[in-house]
Amino acid sequence: MSQQVLFVSEERLKSYTSLNTNLSPEDLQPYVFDAQNIMMPHYLGGTYYNTLRDRVAAGTLTAADEDLLNTFIGPYLCNYAFYMCLPFVWARSYNKGVMKATSESGTSLELDEFKFLQSQIKSIAESYAGQMVNHLITHPQEFPLYNQARIADGELPDRSSPFTANIVVPGMGYGNGNRRRAGFYGNDWGGLYNGLDCYNLPGT
Repeated sequence: MSQQVLFVSEERLKSYTSLNTNLSPEDLQPYVFDAQNIMMPHYLGGTYYNTLRDRVAAGTLTAADEDLLNTFIGPYLCNYAFYMCLPFVWARSYNKGVMKATSESGTSLELDEFKFLQSQIKSIAESYAGQMVNHLITHPQEFPLYNQARIADGELPDRSSPFTANIVVPGMGYGNGNRRRAGFYGNDWGGLYNGLDCYNLPGT
């Protein structure tokens, strides 16, 4: 069984999003884990994802792997993990039940405001996912395992556009109604991964 590694670190997650720096690794790690292990096989395919995870653990990444992790996977996972954890930061489970977070120096968002914020974060994540899929498709020589995906290894890669938010863009004429769809790699997360270090980009 492969070592369990994360493709982004706590530091990168907090620096690339507006998550409070006081949140502990225990608060954040489950959502990075879920974002990576649910969404990365979906976009990369099980064959390449499993190999990439093994390369991160062994320190045998190719230059193409590093570029993909730095430019696309890292920003995507930071934003998608933020999107996934936001409801559980906004409302937490206690012995007395689920309670909405309050602050002495601010006012908690209403539900419609919260949903708007979450949708914006998801749109950012999906934009990075779209760029990642396009990069993988247009550089087949650099990612042979992406193009040689086997169902026996897990999911086959989804090559369709992941962007689901409708954004109006300029077109021919006014109001024509055209719409288009448009680091740091892990640390030991406070020991949550048995002290195993994950990949760190050179110079970070």
